[in-house]
Amino acid sequence: KLYKLKKEIIMKKFLLLTAACAFSVAAVAQQSVVNTTNVKKIVATAHVNDAMTAEEAPFLPLNASPAKAAATYDNEFEVGHTYFDLQSNSGLSNRFIRHNDGTIGATWTGGMEATAFADRGSFYNYFNGTEWTINPTEVGRVEDIRTGWPSYAADNNGGEYLAFHSAGVGLYHRATKGSGDWTQVAYPVSSADNTWPRMCVNPETGTIHLIEAEQRTVGSVMENYVYYSRSKDGGKTWDPKGEPFAQIDGQYSTVAYAADDYLWATPRNGVIAFALVSTTADLIIMKSTDDGDTWEKMTVWEHPVPMFNYYEQTLEDTLIAPTGAAGLAIDNDGMCHIMFATCATLWAETGGSFNYFPLWGTMCYWNEDMDTYRGSYDV
Repeated sequence: KLYKLKKEIIMKKFLLLTAACAFSVAAVAQQSVVNTTNVKKIVATAHVNDAMTAEEAPFLPLNASPAKAAATYDNEFEVGHTYFDLQSNSGLSNRFIRHNDGTIGATWTGGMEATAFADRGSFYNYFNGTEWTINPTEVGRVEDIRTGWPSYAADNNGGEYLAFHSAGVGLYHRATKGSGDWTQVAYPVSSADNTWPRMCVNPETGTIHLIEAEQRTVGSVMENYVYYSRSKDGGKTWDPKGEPFAQIDGQYSTVAYAADDYLWATPRNGVIAFALVSTTADLIIMKSTDDGDTWEKMTVWEHPVPMFNYYEQTLEDTLIAPTGAAGLAIDNDGMCHIMFATCATLWAETGGSFNYFPLWGTMCYWNEDMDTYRGSYDV
C-alpha cells in the first residue's frame, strides 16, 4: 500500500540514548531537505512503499525482511531530552566522541519549546568518566542564538569544538572539554546561505576540516552545492574558505548531493576522509593524506545515469541505490572502509518526487581493495 510522507513533522518527545558510546542510525526514510528557517521547498518528496511483490521487482534481494531485532547493551545512559526530532536530513554527523581518557562528549539538535522551537540549538552533555555532569532534564543549548544540526569534534589540545548552522555556519570552542565557557570562534565560516556543517579535526595537526552545503533557488528548482573550508589556526582564518572540490564540481548534476549527504571518518594516523552518499549520484569517498592539500576521489557505488537530474529526467525502472545511511572508517594502515544501506527507488516522474521501498535493500560493505559497485536495473 502506498503512503505519502507529509511535509509536516510530528514532534514527539524522546530520550536520546548512548549505547556503548555509539549511536545506531537508520536514516533510510527521509529525503526532504529543510533549510535554516525550515520554510524552504522540499527537494525530493518521498513516497514510502513498504514492500513490493516479486512481479514488481523480480531482481531485488531475496533476503529482504521486515523483521527488526532489538539490540541489547551492557550499559545505557540517558543524556538529555528533546522535542525536536529532525536530527539529520540524511546520514548522521559526528555527535558523540569517546575521548582517549574515557570521557565522552555528546551533542544533538535539541529543542523543548515545541510550538516554534525558539530554543533550538546544540544541546550538549559530558561524561567525566564517572557520571554525566548535567542532569538530563536540564540540558539546554550551548549557543546564545537559535541554531541547529551540530557537528562535534575534539581539538588536539584537550578542548572541543561545535560547528552549527543558523544564518550561515558558525563555530564554538572551549579550551577544556567538559568545563568552562564556550567561545564563538567564527561566524559565519563562509556564506550566510550555507548550512548543515560537518566537521572533523586532524589530531596530528589540529587542523579543522569543514564541509557545508548550499541550497540555491534557481527559477522553480532547488540546486545543491557542497563546499569545503579548512583552518590551521583554530578557526581564526580559513584557506580554502567555502570552495568546491575540483573532483566534484561540474562532475555531477546540480541536485546530486544535498543536505547532510556527507559524513567524515574519524581521522587516523594523519589520514582524513569523507563520503558523499546520495540516492541520485555516485557514492564517493574523498581521502587526503596531506591534511587537505590534495584529495583522492574513490567511487564506491556508480549511478547508472551520469549527471542524473530528477527535475529533468526519469529512470526507466526501479533502482537499488544508497539511502544516505552510512558509516566511514579509516584503519591503522590508512585504508578507508564504508558500510552503507541500500533500498529500491523509483523515479517515474520529473520534479523531485520519487517512490522508495525501504524493506527492499541490504547493507553493503566496501574498502579500497574492492571494485566499484555498479548501479543497474537488474542483478
